[in-house]
Amino acid sequence: MDEETNNLMEGFSSGKVEFSKPLLVMLALKDCREKRAVEMKEGYFNETLDKDKKRVRTWIPDSRKIFIGSITSLKILLSPEIKQDKDFKETYEKLKKQKNKVFEKHSYTKKVLNSEGKVIETNEKYIPPIDESVILQDPKTKKNILQRGGWNKHTNDYFNDLIPIYDRLFEELNNLIHRMGYYKKKQRFG
Repeated sequence: MDEETNNLMEGFSSGKVEFSKPLLVMLALKDCREKRAVEMKEGYFNETLDKDKKRVRTWIPDSRKIFIGSITSLKILLSPEIKQDKDFKETYEKLKKQKNKVFEKHSYTKKVLNSEGKVIETNEKYIPPIDESVILQDPKTKKNILQRGGWNKHTNDYFNDLIPIYDRLFEELNNLIHRMGYYKKKQRFG
């Protein structure tokens, strides 16, 4: 937590700052802006050696997922305002359709082995996490193989394709906040 946010939180707990929806929205907006201001890249393991020369793997989180999460959080915070705003609803429906197309393009249809050892395709579609083992058909042998990370490229492409959609959603949430007049409201301190 940065110093400005820490000071605001201390103000809340001491009773010097009143509970304020515009203030909460401002903090969430600030968080979204900060999350988007970094390079959007996939998560990865950073490998180093400790003092005993043993390999240490540290997971560096996916900045795309963090940004998407911060936008989702802001959208949840603004849910009462969203329900009342016709302009937002129309744009959001278009963005949902784009998001669904991206999902369909990059999703994996889950496959399982039955009791006879045959591969059965289920109706479940999802985006496998990085390095999850998935059943794929070997292009050379045409045999099904269990491959760790076999869907990684599609998973990364999925999140890359979501970023412009969430940028647009962030823009629309900002427009909604403007229409609600939150930028004009003054916050009282102490």
